[in-house]
Amino acid sequence: LAGLLHFCCIIFGALAVVSPPNHHHHHHQLLGDDGNIDSSDRDTSEWRVWSYKCLLYDICLGVLGTAATLTAARSFPHRTISNAPGQSGTLSQKAYVTQDEMIEHSFYQVLNLVQVMYLHGVTWLWNMPSLEQQQQPQLVLVSSMLGTKGGNQEQLLSSIRAIVLRLMAVLAATSPWLLRHYFPVHSFSANWIKKGLTRGKQYQQQETATEWLETRLYQIKKWQYLFYKHVILHGLNLSVAFPA
Repeated sequence: LAGLLHFCCIIFGALAVVSPPNHHHHHHQLLGDDGNIDSSDRDTSEWRVWSYKCLLYDICLGVLGTAATLTAARSFPHRTISNAPGQSGTLSQKAYVTQDEMIEHSFYQVLNLVQVMYLHGVTWLWNMPSLEQQQQPQLVLVSSMLGTKGGNQEQLLSSIRAIVLRLMAVLAATSPWLLRHYFPVHSFSANWIKKGLTRGKQYQQQETATEWLETRLYQIKKWQYLFYKHVILHGLNLSVAFPA
């Protein structure tokens, strides 16, 4: 049921919710007394409503995704199933998705929910002080520390406040990683490295054509995960908080 609701939420969002307002369709509703588009009405009404729709949609998507993962882990009769060494996930022809892998996946569902809340918060919801409104906050800080001219106390405090608040937001979005060790961990390399005792070194067994293909898929999956973690997750969080 949770999986069905999650799927319906994705389809509904793609068709209806996450589409920006159509200014041409609502042009007559946004005209002021002078015949021009009233940007303030647009920002406080149409665009604001759309922003909250996106926020609500993203929250529902994250909650339903987490619920689908946890209910599957509880309901599927595979609690006692364990795969052979070097087999895990859905890429291996002989392996099953174990309960531990589903529990591990739920962590990333929650992580996505935290990140999307952070992105909404920093960009529009929390009314964060903008670094673009400061006059080169890094130079203000440096000039103040060196005792040179170029920044007054009010500007210095404003720059410090903007930097500290955004740094706190980034740390809050990253904080779920402190709980990562409470969830199961599956090594990607364990899917293609067979450990043995041949003079104390690791060795790789001879692979069939199917195993060779599975190994390549697992290696692609590993680099996909590294790209997600360091670019889409941490890199995006930092670039949004401290835009160039």
